[in-house]
Amino acid sequence: MQDCEQPTFSQWPRSGSDWLGEFVLFSLDPIASVAPLDDALASNAAITLPRTKYLAVITHVPGVWVVTGPNREMRLNFDFYLVAPGLPTSTPTYSVPIAPTLTHPSGRSAVSPTGNLPWSNLYVHSLCSFEGVVSRLHYRTAIASPARLPEDDHLALMGYCADDSLAEDALNPPSVDEIVQPPPEARDWAGSSAGRTESVSEAEVDREPRELGLEEVEEKLAQLHIFVELWFDFDLGSAPVVLGDPSDALLEIEKVHEIWAEWEERRTAELRAKKPSTNDWLTGVAAGVEEETGSVHGSDIVREPLDDVAISPEDAVDYRLEQSATDGARGSGRKELPVVSGSSAPPGVPHALPLPASAQLERIKEASTAKPSNADDTSSSTKNQVPTVQGRKRPFSLLSFVRSAAARVKTKARRLLER
Repeated sequence: MQDCEQPTFSQWPRSGSDWLGEFVLFSLDPIASVAPLDDALASNAAITLPRTKYLAVITHVPGVWVVTGPNREMRLNFDFYLVAPGLPTSTPTYSVPIAPTLTHPSGRSAVSPTGNLPWSNLYVHSLCSFEGVVSRLHYRTAIASPARLPEDDHLALMGYCADDSLAEDALNPPSVDEIVQPPPEARDWAGSSAGRTESVSEAEVDREPRELGLEEVEEKLAQLHIFVELWFDFDLGSAPVVLGDPSDALLEIEKVHEIWAEWEERRTAELRAKKPSTNDWLTGVAAGVEEETGSVHGSDIVREPLDDVAISPEDAVDYRLEQSATDGARGSGRKELPVVSGSSAPPGVPHALPLPASAQLERIKEASTAKPSNADDTSSSTKNQVPTVQGRKRPFSLLSFVRSAAARVKTKARRLLER
């Protein structure tokens, strides 16, 4: 017995099989059928499925269903029409007798193979068919070709199967929901992209990982096929193989499809639930906010707006007086307290304070338009002098005024925080 793994059509060992129509034994290969998923749960579920042997007539329509291998060769893939002793239980008319069996409920003619088959009372169950790829081929080089249908009988069989399929569709047409409605997975994904209420930032961050994950799912699903092991020899032991019922084969195939669907649902749920990019982004933003909003007074965040903190003319006057007092203290070597707006004038400085705010602002404007006096000239005219503190003159500085305004805004902000 020779084995051929992943055979292609160039490795088909039989001649005269251009249209095929050969009778073969096969069993489902569930492990190969789920291998593209590369998933342990799917593989474990596939191992539990039975490996019953069935009889089938195989055919292939070139260009209809092609699977290419690593070297771009066409893999062995066939349409399998299942054969079993006796008529189908539920729909006996959907069958084709195989000679020497001649009886049929509707008088349908039998098809005659080129050789005898080791089973009696055989019928093709015309509605029990599927498309499959051969994962492993077993054959003997010295054995004669197994029975197959001549071209005319082969074409007649295909015609019977097509007629039965059309008749079944006429009796049991698909529902409107099955025709119009997309599958649940398509509706879910469409809703997730068109009807989401998540923020733009989350959608932008999460878009690429989801697309990559969805592409991975689609690529793996496209690689899924029902794989089978195939034998030419009917007497693998001392007696012919006990054939499985075609309906059981369809149930096994359905279980493989359920494994596929379970994997797709599970993988899709993982993509929706696990959002590493979004979580990382949110963590980073949270860390940045905590760092930026920390203050020297604690970790409290500024809660009151500062838009209502206005810069008044008194702020400028206060700053001028504070600066003059500081300069005077430095010049005389004495420690002086800064003068606060609205307080009494320091000892020895008559008529310096208090002044109305409007009068102080007017004197500042006059000083800014007047020609600056020399610091050593104590006989200058009074109208060219700015408000004095401790008998010293100080010219008006716009830059200092702006800086003082900013400083006072910060001071008021700190006071708001300390409340």
